[in-house]
Amino acid sequence: MTGQPGRTDDVREQGALPERRLTIRTGDDVRHLSISPRTQVLCAVALTALLGWTGYATVASFVAGTERDALAARVAQLQSGATSVEAEVEARHAQELGALAADSNLRIAELSEARDAARRSADDAMGKLAVMTRELARRQSRLVEAAESEAELSAALDSLRGKLADAVTERDSAQRRQTELSRRMAELSREHGADNEAEAEWTASLAEVTAALEQTAEERDAATLLQAALRERLATMEADRSRAEEARGRLFAQLEDAVQAGLGGLESMFEKVGVNPDRVVAEMRRDYSGEGGPFIPVDETPAPELISTDAQRVATLLGGLERASLMQVAAAKMPVAKPVHSAFRFTSGYGVRRDPKNGRMRMHAGVDFASDVGTPIFSAGDGVVVFSGWQSGYGRVVKIRHAFGFETVYAHLNAARVKVGDRVAREDRIGDMGRTGRVTGSHLHYEIRLNGKPVNPMKYVEAARNVL
Repeated sequence: MTGQPGRTDDVREQGALPERRLTIRTGDDVRHLSISPRTQVLCAVALTALLGWTGYATVASFVAGTERDALAARVAQLQSGATSVEAEVEARHAQELGALAADSNLRIAELSEARDAARRSADDAMGKLAVMTRELARRQSRLVEAAESEAELSAALDSLRGKLADAVTERDSAQRRQTELSRRMAELSREHGADNEAEAEWTASLAEVTAALEQTAEERDAATLLQAALRERLATMEADRSRAEEARGRLFAQLEDAVQAGLGGLESMFEKVGVNPDRVVAEMRRDYSGEGGPFIPVDETPAPELISTDAQRVATLLGGLERASLMQVAAAKMPVAKPVHSAFRFTSGYGVRRDPKNGRMRMHAGVDFASDVGTPIFSAGDGVVVFSGWQSGYGRVVKIRHAFGFETVYAHLNAARVKVGDRVAREDRIGDMGRTGRVTGSHLHYEIRLNGKPVNPMKYVEAARNVL
């Protein structure tokens, strides 16, 4: 039986005797037994009584032989009482051991269920992000199609407006001709009666005027019908244009909501871990700004241009997409993933704690994940291995340098699977859990350092939940 790993720092003084916790290992089965101060006192009293009576019987055997039989009977009675006390203590310990084992199994089941729920939530978030990306691409295509349709409608509208202006011009010309013919007919009427030749000429002119008037009336009626048709077509085009603008506005709103939803979660994650999102985006844009390729000339056919408001909204959307993409790349470089994927027990958190070896208070600069020796250990983010070897107190250690001044430390390893200079990606296996260095049992001591100073690793793990 050995002291349970990770529990030594929980010992509390109760009176003169401390509470004792024992671990009983049988193969892979681990059971815990607590001995309270009261139980220890009872055992001590029983043992003291037994020793006292035994000594008394020994002395009495030298003093009075006649009382030897009575004292021997009394000693036997006391021994029987001590045996019954020990049996009672053992029965109580067995009962407490069973209760502790049941509580431990229930706690492990709850932790496994929480881990599975977190993993399902992360998978759902990634699926939603993929769906949003596809929907954004589809709506952007619809936006370009709407812009092209609007350009065609505008061209057709300009053509119809030109035809309408021509028809109005022709109508005005016909009206002027009609006025001129009326005036001429009046002059011919005044000159009627001059002579027969003038009358014949007047009759011919009248016929000509009548024909011209009939033609003018027909042209006027045709112009009136064309004008009505053009007005109806213009009204239809204006209604189509209004509906297209409304549809485009709704599409822009949906795209902007989708982009804002994607950016909101990422920016919230960076703010929770104390990293400025604008600085991260600026650095990523500087590091990922490469462009190039062979020059292949093409026909410079002018593309339909959007109106200024739509162009501004499109530019804003494209900027949001670029920002989200750069922030996703930056998140992959930051240590926000858990280093242990298998079932584990969280044995010690970040901050001041009682040292498990000597019981004194000291700063614990990381968190501890306890599990079996050989449990896979994974990198929390993209980076470069800067140390892989033995370090006093830490045992076998792997250190990885990440972007933006981050460094992660994986200590007490049983084996390291990377060497200095290796580039690793997030969730690459870098080692196996062990119990090397200054430990009480098999576990991983995990640290995150920002610009050389330790920070709480669980803050980063919690910030990335449901985002990556």
